[in-house]
Amino acid sequence: MFAVMRIDNDDRRADFRRKMRPKCEFVCKYCQRRFTKPYNLMIHERTHKSPEVTFSCEVCGKYFKRQDNLRSQMQSMYLAIHPYG
Repeated sequence: MFAVMRIDNDDRRADFRRKMRPKCEFVCKYCQRRFTKPYNLMIHERTHKSPEVTFSCEVCGKYFKRQDNLRSQMQSMYLAIHPYG
């Protein structure tokens, strides 16, 4: 048997990884959550602006703040009922 050990003596590799890390430039004005993309921030802020708007699943009765989460739930419910498509 062989043991694999990682030797990290090369400082250039550590600098490269540090530079490639994405910066969180977009901050939610309601809860200060940080995002790397403006689109993700926009979708997130919608949950703060209209918390009374909910979407409900007709199959299981669960409520969701975002329509895309409801769509994902409905797809998973469909796959649970029809596992082979």
